[in-house]
Amino acid sequence: MQTARFFLLALFLVSCETFPTNTVRIESPADEVSVHHIGTEYVPVNGSIEGLLATKVNVLQFSVRVRNCSPVALECYGRLKMEGSPEEQEHSIRFRTDIVDCVPIETGYTFNTLSTIEPETSYTLLRPKFPTNEYAPFMGDRGKVSEVTITEVWAFDEHGNSHTVELVSE
Repeated sequence: MQTARFFLLALFLVSCETFPTNTVRIESPADEVSVHHIGTEYVPVNGSIEGLLATKVNVLQFSVRVRNCSPVALECYGRLKMEGSPEEQEHSIRFRTDIVDCVPIETGYTFNTLSTIEPETSYTLLRPKFPTNEYAPFMGDRGKVSEVTITEVWAFDEHGNSHTVELVSE
C-alpha cells in the first residue's frame, strides 16, 4: 500500500513540469471619498411640502471629492443638529449626487446634480433640508442647521450596484 502511494506521488511529480505558485495579489487602493459641509443658508421658502409647516429651508453646501473610483452616483448619510429647542435632538440627513429628492419653490438657489463623478475632482453640491415641525414657528434661526456630520457614503456603478466607500478628511 505504501509503495502504491509513493508510486502515485512520484508519477504526479514527474508529470508536472512546473508547480503552481501562489498567485500574486495586487493590492488596489481603497475607494475613498471626502464629503464636507461647507456652509448653510437659511432662507424663506414659498410653500412647503405636504405635512410640513416650514416657512424656511436650509440650503446646505457640500464639497465632494472621490479617489480611486469613478462612481455614477454617491449616496451620503449623516446626522445634523438644528438651532432652537430641542437643541440636543439629532436629525438624519440623506442625499444623492445624481438627484434632488424635494426641490423647494422660489428659494433663488439651483440644487445641482452630477451625472458623472471623476476621481480627484472637487464638486460643490447644494441640497435642501427642511426643519421639522417641532421648530415652528420658524422665527430667526430657529430650525437652522448648525452642525452636519456625514457618517457613511455608498458608491453606485452604472448597473445600480452599490458598495460603501471609505470616508476620509482632506
